[in-house]
Amino acid sequence: MDAGLLKQLGINQDQVVQGSQKQFPSYFDSARDKAQTIILNRVAKEFYPDPPHWAIPEEQLHRVFESYSLTGNWRKTNRQLGICRHGKKEISINFGHVNMTEEQCYRTIVHEYIHALQYLIFNTSGHDKQFWFYLHLCVPTLNKHLEQRIIK
Repeated sequence: MDAGLLKQLGINQDQVVQGSQKQFPSYFDSARDKAQTIILNRVAKEFYPDPPHWAIPEEQLHRVFESYSLTGNWRKTNRQLGICRHGKKEISINFGHVNMTEEQCYRTIVHEYIHALQYLIFNTSGHDKQFWFYLHLCVPTLNKHLEQRIIK
């Protein structure tokens, strides 16, 4: 890797992993399964006797889970935990993030699945009020500043 280019971009050599065929962490499957289960249990119309207007048919939720592949990267960073790439229908989780744990992996997968839901079902993307509503619905232990963004 070109050290001059890395320096120009503000990237340290220890942040670069080359030619790595790393395996997903042992907790990945349980974090993914937990994320999908919580989304189904909190968002699917079929789980409510009298479904609220915001509930989404279970079939559409499964379409999101099946359409988007989950991949991993191991960038040593303190910024991006995950990314949802709509064009590739891919959700990438950054296992190299300094704060990545099993709980953080679960929360990141939920976060990125909400982006995928927004895009496939509502044809929107980003961190708008709709995004924060569904995220808060699925992960109610969000910190207070995020909760205030939903209420506004």
